[in-house]
Amino acid sequence: MPKKNKQKRSLYQFEMLEDSIAIQKHTPETNHQESTNRVSCKKFLSQFNEPIKALNKKEYPHHNRILAFAHSLCDLVVEKAKDKLAILKMKAACEAGCDACCYYTDMDATGIEFEEIIRYIHKDMPEATKQILLKQVQEEPDLKTHGQKPCPFLIRSQGCCGIYPVRPVGCRSLLATKRCRLDVEEDTGLQTTVTLIQQAWQEMPVRAGALMVLQEQARKGKGHANINQNFSEFLVKFEQLENIKLEQLFASDDPGE
Repeated sequence: MPKKNKQKRSLYQFEMLEDSIAIQKHTPETNHQESTNRVSCKKFLSQFNEPIKALNKKEYPHHNRILAFAHSLCDLVVEKAKDKLAILKMKAACEAGCDACCYYTDMDATGIEFEEIIRYIHKDMPEATKQILLKQVQEEPDLKTHGQKPCPFLIRSQGCCGIYPVRPVGCRSLLATKRCRLDVEEDTGLQTTVTLIQQAWQEMPVRAGALMVLQEQARKGKGHANINQNFSEFLVKFEQLENIKLEQLFASDDPGE
């Protein structure tokens, strides 16, 4: 069997993280509107061929271009939320080096997103960054700040994300109106921004989740799917990624190994 096909299958089944407690089966929710929201996967996704082709590959270096488009929509929604904040005479406090959410947020990624993270680490991540993340795992496997375990993809010394270009929807959607601090519990305006982001999504022609759902179903050989079902059959919980699995992830040169 060609190596390329073997790699693809390994990524999809998370062979690299086999038996990890971080991989959690997601039970699909029952949707009473399934019949009215059931669409052709191929036809639905083909509607977005042109905007997907037009995406800036430097800004969105994803191998999975449908996911790249989904992430670009998420970024656009956040920008819309910022515009709404401005109308309320408020502004986002998030900026480079602001990493508190990388400690206290229980972040996860859908199966499709985690595949992209694996690809990014092995194909596009600078070697220096990979070595920093590997060293963090090897030297400080249980490091916690203020009782919180940091995201394994956080470059702690710099307060920046090691997988920033392909970070999942959950990370992209976090927006605070006051700079978060690990040593102070206070309202950072998250409830306001969550509401504004939800409103912004209602203005979009398609949601990121629908794109991921239909691609997931299409590559499983299903011709039709309900666009309102869950993102993915699997979720990967960053906080529960074991150090031995992370060492394997950062040290391996081949995502198919």
